[in-house]
Amino acid sequence: MWSYRKKVVISSIVLLVIFLSLLFPFVEKIVYGVVRNSLEERAQDLIQKITYNSTSIEQVTRKLRQQHLLVFFRVSLINEKGQTLYDSYVEEILGEKYQPNFIVAHPEVREAFKKGSGYEEGYSQLFSQSFAYVAISFNFQGKPYVLRTAFPLKQIKNLTSSFEIGFLTIGAIVLLLFSISTIFILNRLSRPIQHIINSIKPYEEGVLPKIEYAKVIDPNDDFGKLAKTLNSLSEKITDQIKKLTLQKNENESILDSLMEGVLAVTKENKITYINPMACKFLSTAKKDVIGKQIAYLEDKNSSLLELSEKLIEEVKEKEKTIIESFVVQQKQKVFLDIIAIPKEHKQGAILVLQDKTSDYKVIEMGKDFIANASHELRTPITIIRGFAETLEDFPKLSENVMKDITSKIIKTCDRLNSLVNSLLTLADIENFSESRFEKLDLISIIDNSIHMVQIAHENVEIHFEKQSLISKILGDNHLIELAIVNLLENSVKYSKKDPLIHIQVQQKGSEIQLTIQDNGIGIPIEDQLHIFERFYTVDKARSRRFGGAGLGLSIVKTIVEKHGGQIHVSSKVNEGTTFTITFPAFVH
Repeated sequence: MWSYRKKVVISSIVLLVIFLSLLFPFVEKIVYGVVRNSLEERAQDLIQKITYNSTSIEQVTRKLRQQHLLVFFRVSLINEKGQTLYDSYVEEILGEKYQPNFIVAHPEVREAFKKGSGYEEGYSQLFSQSFAYVAISFNFQGKPYVLRTAFPLKQIKNLTSSFEIGFLTIGAIVLLLFSISTIFILNRLSRPIQHIINSIKPYEEGVLPKIEYAKVIDPNDDFGKLAKTLNSLSEKITDQIKKLTLQKNENESILDSLMEGVLAVTKENKITYINPMACKFLSTAKKDVIGKQIAYLEDKNSSLLELSEKLIEEVKEKEKTIIESFVVQQKQKVFLDIIAIPKEHKQGAILVLQDKTSDYKVIEMGKDFIANASHELRTPITIIRGFAETLEDFPKLSENVMKDITSKIIKTCDRLNSLVNSLLTLADIENFSESRFEKLDLISIIDNSIHMVQIAHENVEIHFEKQSLISKILGDNHLIELAIVNLLENSVKYSKKDPLIHIQVQQKGSEIQLTIQDNGIGIPIEDQLHIFERFYTVDKARSRRFGGAGLGLSIVKTIVEKHGGQIHVSSKVNEGTTFTITFPAFVH
């Protein structure tokens, strides 16, 4: 590929050669025109010389005989009748045999009589060579005459050839000088361009350097302005690339932090992006999938991959969002919603893998809650119904039996009322607005809770150790008190001997830790994972005896989590149980 300079130089030379070639055919015409004009001017001068102070045509002829050899090869004087009054060479050749007034009919003579001048080229049999004839008409003493001159055509052609050779020589010299000057000028002019080109070559590798002003670039000329514009453009592109890179990194960070799996593919199904959660669902690593097609990924989760590939093809064809559900069979079932979204202009698709396991668990918990609530409600209702039917079937029961049945009905109603109240409490807690929270003193709430439990159970011994300097939390006074009372009541219920409870409050960094330790019967390790579940009871007989429905600890956990805290349990059978609660400390 030719460079810009070569193209300009070669184009200029070609144009100059074409110009000279087109001009060359006119050279001969120009030379002939110049010769003819010269001959005509000389003939006019001769006419003036021979007619000056002449009184007769004979005197003119005598003067002509004296002058012709100085200018022309042959001269003739012809009158209007075509008679040759004088012919220089014919008279010399014929001598005494020469007869004047012979008639001639030369075309240039006729043209001269008509137009004032005539020109003709022809071959002379007399001299055996070609001549250029010039005829000029003039008036002498009221009569027209023509002076016919002859000049060897060979000399004219020699002159023309010499002129052509000179023209070609000068043309060649001009062409050479023009080429050299063009190359020099272009080299001077293109040096700034070449400097700019060399400076921006790194653009191809993604580097955007600044064009430095060298000696070849004047900051004030057009090239300097071009360099300045390119530098400005380079800075803008660099800034834009930085912004796009930053935006890309931010977007990737956001996508990487999502709990949903995100995967992007091209129209050829090549993966261009995958976030950590999608890698987890597909059981693969990011480095192993980028740039590969889904069909060629390792077969660790083939069913999910096949469904993903199918959805991608379908969404590219239909160009609308498609949602499918899928269950990953691992140690624990994972329920996924796969959302396939088409890119614009059929450039690929985006897959979003949403983990819906928690939603399904909520549904399952709801089903279990309804089933357990129904069961817990059905038992007291059945008991009440049974006693009612007994009273109806045996109206004459003894007073003692009647009192016993009535007492049991009342007790069952109390248990049923407690169950309903607990369910309503749970619902209230879950729908409780955090905007109602206020600054609370946890130590004060614990003191009130201890006082309430000691009034209800005189045999309980409670030791309260206050180690925290900061005891302020943000929450609802009634709910915090309900949670603490429930834990203390549990400690009393599940003690075989006189209850002994230790309470401790201490600060742990930005949190306040509340510990409640008892000397009760303890909780088996296999039950400790479930004690916060609704309707779960470790000792069903004891729970039933105290009217419990397995909702107390569930209420406590819900209250603690509502306040941004956490609750943990540690227990040993026949030694006791410790509940540890942490609340965020209130910060002004």
